Amino acid sequence: MKMFNEFNAQRRRIFSGTFTGTDIVFTFIVFLVALVARILPWHHVFFSGKVYLFDPDCYIRLRKILIYIHSFPQTHVYDYFQGFPKGTGVISSPAMEYLIAVFSYPFHNFSGFITQLGRAVALAPSLIGAVTAVVMYFFVKGWWGRAAALCSGLVLALHPKHVEATILGRFDNEMIEPLLLMVTFWLYIVSCNNRKNLRYWSGLGVLSAVYLMAWRGALFPLSIIGVDLVLQVFLHRGDVDRLKDLGKGAGLMYLTAAAILGLICITDMWGTGGMFSWNIVSWFHVALFVCAGVPFFLLYQCAGSNKLDRQKIIKYVCVAAVFFGLMLVLFGTHIGEGLKVIGGGNAWIDSISQYQRSSHISKWLKSFGILSLLAPFALFLLPSTSFNGMKWKRFLILWTLVMVVSTIGRNRYAEYLTLNVSILAGMIIYYCHSIGDSRRAVMRSSGAVAVLLCLQIPTFAYFSNLYRTGGVFNIKGDIEDTMLWLRDNTPSPGDPYRPSTKPAYGVMARWDYGGWVESIALRPSIATNYGTETYGMEEVARFLLTKDEDELHKVLERNRVRYIIIDKILGDLPMYAKLIGNNSQFFVERWNPQVKKTEYLPAPETFSLISSRLFFADGSLAEAAGIQFQPVEGVRLVYESDSPASVGGFPWEIKRLKIFEKVEGARVNVRGVPGAMVNLSQPIETNQGRVFVYNNEKYFDRHGMATFRLLYPRKNDPGTTGAIEPPQIASNGRKQVIQVLDTDISTGRTLEATLAQ
Repeated sequence: MKMFNEFNAQRRRIFSGTFTGTDIVFTFIVFLVALVARILPWHHVFFSGKVYLFDPDCYIRLRKILIYIHSFPQTHVYDYFQGFPKGTGVISSPAMEYLIAVFSYPFHNFSGFITQLGRAVALAPSLIGAVTAVVMYFFVKGWWGRAAALCSGLVLALHPKHVEATILGRFDNEMIEPLLLMVTFWLYIVSCNNRKNLRYWSGLGVLSAVYLMAWRGALFPLSIIGVDLVLQVFLHRGDVDRLKDLGKGAGLMYLTAAAILGLICITDMWGTGGMFSWNIVSWFHVALFVCAGVPFFLLYQCAGSNKLDRQKIIKYVCVAAVFFGLMLVLFGTHIGEGLKVIGGGNAWIDSISQYQRSSHISKWLKSFGILSLLAPFALFLLPSTSFNGMKWKRFLILWTLVMVVSTIGRNRYAEYLTLNVSILAGMIIYYCHSIGDSRRAVMRSSGAVAVLLCLQIPTFAYFSNLYRTGGVFNIKGDIEDTMLWLRDNTPSPGDPYRPSTKPAYGVMARWDYGGWVESIALRPSIATNYGTETYGMEEVARFLLTKDEDELHKVLERNRVRYIIIDKILGDLPMYAKLIGNNSQFFVERWNPQVKKTEYLPAPETFSLISSRLFFADGSLAEAAGIQFQPVEGVRLVYESDSPASVGGFPWEIKRLKIFEKVEGARVNVRGVPGAMVNLSQPIETNQGRVFVYNNEKYFDRHGMATFRLLYPRKNDPGTTGAIEPPQIASNGRKQVIQVLDTDISTGRTLEATLAQ
């Protein structure tokens, strides 16, 4: 009870007075505006009785919840549907999914449970985003009062980058990260203001551990607290009592977090059993927090001592040196790989838009508005701006500068910068209100609000687009149709919600389709949305970049692939090439004098790749615009999407998405004149009604023998892909129709034919 009363007293000091009716009205306005902005794509997310989530990551998390429900109360399930055939253990922190599974489990037998669960997880981000805006209101109110707090809350409520992170249907860790950061930083401020009260410091340690369990990258914002603590030590080096309090409190915070994380590692509740993991709690994180906590306890023991115990200091230094040495030996390579996520160097990470830099100022303005460019300059107003008696200018400056620099380097941290932009917008309102003649304070504040709103006008188009299109990753149409066809028209390889049993086959597709393949098509994916962090990424790269059919079939057989999803992958080829050390040049530069800029065109080598031959020419022998496509044997087209691909210069239609099946097919041994050319042709009609001729050419060997593989059965249904005429072979003016049965193709029967003179 005593701690509760102390907490309430501190809350009242932080929140600048009592909670009044004005606060109720203001927080309701902030919450409502934030919620409405985030549910604008309602009719896109909840459409025709279905629930459409934001991107593949969201579907992966929903599937994880269902896996935990089916395996309850197990805390970890090995997943062969992800990264097939090797499979994947717990690759990212599952705390959020498991907690939802625990609360959902009692209802899992109810009718329509999966649909209702989908609706709940789709709504969660919008509610969390609205709550974050309300927390922002109270955060700023404690520094600059209600008017500034209302402004900050509304700026965050309407900021496109924060809306995008918490939009309806985006059930991912990004939705909760800004909220956890604000609560963590608020508790840090409370702890420093009550530095003698160890309950706050231990609570901060618990919250830090929770933050890390929610997002692997929490070490980055938590490091801001570490830097600020070090700054406090140097700034107050003459204040012995303060140093001892900081040393004891900070040491307790870090060691409390280490103890919680250590308990998780000892129990191995997520089944990792490894020494290192960036994605989930591991002994690396325990060691890191211990290394951070020990120096502060050393500060607590030594601060103010007139006669320092040198032996004790030497002992601590030696232990710390050994500890750091062990960390470098055990984790050095992994640390280097992990830092590439922040600093660049990982080919896969660098290809993801949110981990790239804003290439042009116009893109920055479109996402953030001019307000975001002016907000950092508002830091110059801080020296003349009071904090209602709270000395936290240093921390706000440090926090803002780190986020500005980080966001310039990586778009991934943009939703964090929105917090600083919102805080500084409120500070500008307070500054305009507090300077000059108090009789005109309201006029100055109103003018500042009007200016801030005008500066954000360029971002308002974002909300119109959000309502019209529903977001960037809307899968309605080709992607959804392709995944549903795969689910409904291919044999079931296993139970996707009990994935610890190895499935019968896998599906090869680009990595960013992995979540949809696993969660909508309910099929095992080779490459996953975790990219290089799971098995399969390099195997897909080898498939996409091979020109040799023998290598193609080695990759497919090694990974037990039965189906392949192909689309226009040209732009990502350099990234896949880097992953496997392929130095091929897939594009050539050409200056276009008409538009006065350099264009990048596919090199001829690009069209010799088997993946290109399948996508552009259906695996058939073909020629267009001087480009020769060689045939591909052993895989046949079984499905194509409705919409055409965005390609030009071809005399035939190319669909956006295609599915190929690996089949042995029937073999036909053709006898003819040694050295002569023999051609096989067969008209094929796709599920979309498009007709193309499958062509293949070979030369008779010195024994007068050539072998073809017949892959396409007869078309018996309008919704299938099949042959509309039997295959025909021709050589030296002689022709012969091959009579082949569907059973011959399915059983791999060998047929004989002759074109000999």
